[in-house]
Amino acid sequence: MNEQLKFDIVDGVAIITLNRPDAYNSLSDAIIEGLGSAYQRCDEDDDIRVVVVTGAGTAFCAGADMSGVARHLTERGRATVSIPVP
Repeated sequence: MNEQLKFDIVDGVAIITLNRPDAYNSLSDAIIEGLGSAYQRCDEDDDIRVVVVTGAGTAFCAGADMSGVARHLTERGRATVSIPVP
């Protein structure tokens, strides 16, 4: 898929791995796009019987990565947002 989302098939099991362990696998644009592609591939492949979604490192998923939104809002002068990024 891409560097932030890994996709493997083993014996009819699709394994989708969120791969941003440094950011606790928070959802980025690349992960969201990759998930859409991965789910579509799973839907189209009748040999895939099971889908496992997991996260690399110590966390499954910390939620949405809002750092890009905060920068966008600040650049437009609409809001000052302080969001810590791991």
